[in-house]
Amino acid sequence: MRIRRRLLNCFKMGLEFALTPKIAKSYLALVIPLAGFFVGKYLDDQETLRMTRFRDKSALYGRKLAPGEQPSWP
Repeated sequence: MRIRRRLLNCFKMGLEFALTPKIAKSYLALVIPLAGFFVGKYLDDQETLRMTRFRDKSALYGRKLAPGEQPSWP
């Protein structure tokens, strides 16, 4: 019974500690750059996917690919 009370008290203290403004700011300092990174990566991947329509089709560098040949860039 005592152990259970101690665990509950520790949980309550931890919950209160996690809700302090200082901790919230440190979480934001981590979350915002990570969110920016993943949004930027997603946008970059979408742009690469969009540009795959133009692989090896430019007037200067375009050519017909042999059967089974890989494109010049991913």
